Amino acid sequence: MSAPLLPSYDEFLTLTAQGNLIPVYAELTADYETPLSAFEKIAEGDGTPRFLLESAEATGFSGRYSFMGARPRAVLTARGRQMEVRTSDGRINWFETETDPLREVQDFMAAYRPVTLPALPVFSGGAVGYLAYDMVRWFEPTVSPPPAQDELGLPDMVFVVADTLVIFDHRYRLLQVVANVCLDDHDGPEAAYEWARTRIREMIAKLSVPLHVKPMAATPVLSATPPVSNTTREEYLGMVGKAKEYIQAGDIFQVVPSQRFEVEYTGRPVELYRALRHVNPSPYMFCLEFADFALVGCSP
Repeated sequence: MSAPLLPSYDEFLTLTAQGNLIPVYAELTADYETPLSAFEKIAEGDGTPRFLLESAEATGFSGRYSFMGARPRAVLTARGRQMEVRTSDGRINWFETETDPLREVQDFMAAYRPVTLPALPVFSGGAVGYLAYDMVRWFEPTVSPPPAQDELGLPDMVFVVADTLVIFDHRYRLLQVVANVCLDDHDGPEAAYEWARTRIREMIAKLSVPLHVKPMAATPVLSATPPVSNTTREEYLGMVGKAKEYIQAGDIFQVVPSQRFEVEYTGRPVELYRALRHVNPSPYMFCLEFADFALVGCSP
C-alpha cells in the first residue's frame, strides 16, 4: 500500500526554517481498520512501550481522534529523585535530579522546536505517560513524605516520547501515519525526509498485515476470586468522616478518598482495555503498556 507523503519534500525544505521537529505524514482511509486492531498490529512484540489514547461521548459515540504510538524515541522514568532516560539508540542515562522529575521532562522536551501543520490535530507527537499520586509532593511542599513501604513498586513517573504515531480521525474516517523528524539527528534535510519515509512505510506495512482476534463475550465474566481492598470498611468510613471534618473547618473544599481493589488477572492489558471501553465508554480512555507493567483506564 502506497500513499504520498505530506508535506512534499520542497514544502519540507521550507518548513526547516520554522523549527527542528517537523511532522511528515501519509493519509489512508480507515473504513476497514479500527483503533484496537491497529494498536495490536503496531506492537513491537519485545516489551517496547506503546500507548493508545481514546475518547467517547456520554452517548457512547467515539470522540474525533484516537492516538497510538509504539517504539518511542525515549522513555523517561522517575523513582523519587532517581531518573532514568532510555533512548531508542540503546543509550541509558541514570542520574539524580536536582530539581524535580517533571522539570527533567520539560528540559528534555525543550530541545525540540516543533512545527505545526494545519492538517494534523493539536497532538501529533510528544510525551505520553503518567504521574503517580506521590508526585504531588514535588508541587505541594506541605504534603507529608511518602511512606517507607512501597506496596506496588511502580515508578512515580513514566513518559514515553513518541515520534511515530497512528492517528484515527473518526469524523472523516481517515488514518494518519505521522513521523516526526528531528533535523538534529540527520545529515541534512534529505536524509531526514528519507528517515520519515522509511518509518511511515514500516508502519503502513504493519497495518497491512491481517489480524486474527477471537470475539469477546459481550456479557462480563466475573472472576472466581473476589477483589481485595487495601482498607477495611471501618478504615474507609474513618477517612470519609475525617474529610468531612476538614471541610467543615474550612481547611479543604474537596477530597477524593482513595481505595484500591486487587484481583488476579492473567490476560493481556489490551484485552482488559477492550472490555473496559465496551462497558464504560468514557471521555478519557487509555492503555499504556510499559516493559513490565501497564496502566489501563476509562474515566470517569
